[in-house]
Amino acid sequence: MTNATRSVWTVGLDGPDGPDGPDGPDGPDGPDGPSTVFLSGDDAEAERTIGRLPDDLGWPASSRMYLGGIATARGQVHFAPLFLGVAGALGTHVFNINVVPRSTR
Repeated sequence: MTNATRSVWTVGLDGPDGPDGPDGPDGPDGPDGPSTVFLSGDDAEAERTIGRLPDDLGWPASSRMYLGGIATARGQVHFAPLFLGVAGALGTHVFNINVVPRSTR
């Protein structure tokens, strides 16, 4: 018997009324600008399915960043210590992380 489990990992999502939802302080356009939602996975069908979740929660397609295979989810797991450090430095957990690529001129 083969294992048919499909895995995709995401960080930065919550429901519409939660802190990361579009109406919450950490939503896609709060507190003062856009955020990035990170996704990792090895299964195209699972990625399409989980890729709809940000849409359903009000996050624009431009907010998603696919990092690669499921092994890249390890980096997302290490986001927690970064989040706690930033929250401690700011004195609040209400902030966004946004990946801003270098402009190609």
